[in-house]
Amino acid sequence: MSPIFRFERYSPSRFLRSRWGAAGFALFLLVDAAWLYTALARKAHVDGPASAGTAKSRPSTSGGPARVIPALAQTPEAETEAPAPEADQPPSDRMRVLEENLKAMVEDAPARMAAVHVQDLTTGETASANADRTFLAASLIKVQVMAAAYARWEKRPELKTKRALQWVEQMITVSDNAATDRMIDLAGGPDQVNRFCAAHGCPKLHISHKILNWGGRRGLNTCTAREMVDLLAALDRRELVTPEADEEMWQVLLRQKKVLRIPAGVPKLAGVEVGNKTGTLGNALHDAGIVRTPRARYAICILLSGQRSEYLGNRFCKQVSRRVFEALHGPVDGSPEGGQSIAQRQ
Repeated sequence: MSPIFRFERYSPSRFLRSRWGAAGFALFLLVDAAWLYTALARKAHVDGPASAGTAKSRPSTSGGPARVIPALAQTPEAETEAPAPEADQPPSDRMRVLEENLKAMVEDAPARMAAVHVQDLTTGETASANADRTFLAASLIKVQVMAAAYARWEKRPELKTKRALQWVEQMITVSDNAATDRMIDLAGGPDQVNRFCAAHGCPKLHISHKILNWGGRRGLNTCTAREMVDLLAALDRRELVTPEADEEMWQVLLRQKKVLRIPAGVPKLAGVEVGNKTGTLGNALHDAGIVRTPRARYAICILLSGQRSEYLGNRFCKQVSRRVFEALHGPVDGSPEGGQSIAQRQ
């Protein structure tokens, strides 16, 4: 007998390193694979291919007719648990092409990180790139602060004073930070604003501190492109606070003075409106808004982090805005008006 099998010299590692151990291990793997293949083949033969909603037949072992087994999809329980048809609807070719374009543009953005999310407000279809990535919100928080304040005013109308409305105007149209801190207080504080956003399905629109007064700072003010668009879409449907309050907020957004980003990419055509809110820090450059035209209505949010410069960031936002406009509204003709943007005409 070979010395490898002597008890005093035997060890599992030495056995596996020997030619007998290697051959045995290879034989074990071969037999195991053959058994697995046989089991899968037997299962495929017994079950057979069957599509959802059709019956499967199992061969009879007694030589009689095949026994028919109803498919699960035919049971009433399966019908009630099936997803709604609209949930499985594929995006239109237009939105699919737009999303491909947005992903390519985001890949080449003049920033460390970028995100874009667009929603067609007439169909609900979306196109996006990095829509769920979290960014520093900068002054985009001022949109939800305004909305939370209007919601509180519905319960306490005495707080809606002329001075408070002036603060709203300054906070949104010129992005005044002192007015923003006052409005955060009027809205009930950061926690109340966060509860308002969470109640509308936007928990990632989060405020941890005021802008100028950082007392009690507990974290960062953050957002995602998707949830900013969701908030704006609710405002456009007049479902954010009340129809009257939402219309007031829309009119404030229309009076925006900072128009070098999304509005700069929208041609100045009859019936075209843009309401937006920008956000800018040394390492963040954003814009979010609603665009209404005679042929389209959509919400858009563009986020940049670590932008190379404000000029390049503004130009990127303008280019994305124009691409989205032409995809949803359609190409602009050669009329003199079509060559100018809303920003140029103001």
